[in-house]
Amino acid sequence: MAEWRLPMPKLKEILRLYHEGGMSRRAI
Repeated sequence: MAEWRLPMPKLKEILRLYHEGGMSRRAI
């Protein structure tokens, strides 16, 4: 995912929660 390349710390946190919560959540 290219989203990880973004310098935004919030984006990284969201992606981290996304991975931890599972890809079936999709509540972003």
